[in-house]
Amino acid sequence: MLVAIWLLCETSPAFAQIDIGALRVTLPPVAAADDSTARLAVRDVAIMRLRAVDSVLRPILPGGTRFDVSVETCGRPDYLYDRDRRRVVLCTEMDGFARTLVKARLGRGRVAPMEQVGRDDEAEDALDGFAVFATLHEFGHAAIDQLGLPVLRSAEGAADDFAAYALLARGEYGTVLAAAQWLAQLEAHLMSNAMDSSQGYADAHPVPGQRYERLRCLLEGRMAPDSNEATNRPACQSEWLRLAGAWQNLLRSRSGQ
Repeated sequence: MLVAIWLLCETSPAFAQIDIGALRVTLPPVAAADDSTARLAVRDVAIMRLRAVDSVLRPILPGGTRFDVSVETCGRPDYLYDRDRRRVVLCTEMDGFARTLVKARLGRGRVAPMEQVGRDDEAEDALDGFAVFATLHEFGHAAIDQLGLPVLRSAEGAADDFAAYALLARGEYGTVLAAAQWLAQLEAHLMSNAMDSSQGYADAHPVPGQRYERLRCLLEGRMAPDSNEATNRPACQSEWLRLAGAWQNLLRSRSGQ
């Protein structure tokens, strides 16, 4: 896929802007030489994940739909949809938070050799899966806002469902499973630190354990024709079919078809 890169002259140092299919991405500047390698690594990982996001978004979005994305330093670990700027914001601090959580689960004995070698497949899969899912979650908010889609359940639950639908419709089972595993790790982290995962979640994200169960059920439902595991929860197949049909109808209604 051809990726066009150009510089915006409005700021100094310049921000790079990349056009990736349905996404217009603004990346942070590479500042002083002493941190340029780290900043470039953050940008490279962000671009890789956004290409994965674009590959699942384009087949389901109405033709011509474009979204703006900004990779920024936010001062906190977060991904969000900025309704005022009409863009998805990926905070560079989020990757560090997600990585720290995975390392805490793995333990020092496994983390040390992982860092020396440079990669642990299970850990990296969980990180990438969560990052792609969480990014698609924010695009769910963007789609609901910019396409004027009606939401019958909570906005956060609908955004989760959009992310799950986008991935599972493309057969990205491994990404959904990895995201679910990361959410289970987050739930365990909150419990082990005596944090109430339900506090402050009214009208916000479902608690991590609920999000995990929802993703696992939708995954099983999508895989039902080929999975013996899915027979343990037959309602999951009907739930997947209901969800897929609802999102297909909503998005088709905005495509002029």
